[in-house]
Amino acid sequence: MIPATTVGEQRKKEILRAAIRVAKAKGYMLMSRDEIALEANCANGSVNRYFGSMEVLRNAVMIKAVADYNLVIIGQGLAMRHPVARKASRQIKETVATRLIS
Repeated sequence: MIPATTVGEQRKKEILRAAIRVAKAKGYMLMSRDEIALEANCANGSVNRYFGSMEVLRNAVMIKAVADYNLVIIGQGLAMRHPVARKASRQIKETVATRLIS
């Protein structure tokens, strides 16, 4: 039997992955709890349970985007002046800028 915390941690990761897919497809600031729940194949309440608010979820998405070098989401975060995106390495920010220009 899998411990409940492991199941919960796995579900939270699934929701975060779904949020990243929605952010890439719809836009970081335009993603909604409903779209994320649909993408994660879960109830809205599950999104709330694991992340509480969209602000917390957006922050988690940005942290993961920076860690995974997801330039699309980082670029949107920089445009919105998100503190995590702004703390990304200089190399990441330069790469985002270069891709925007070309």
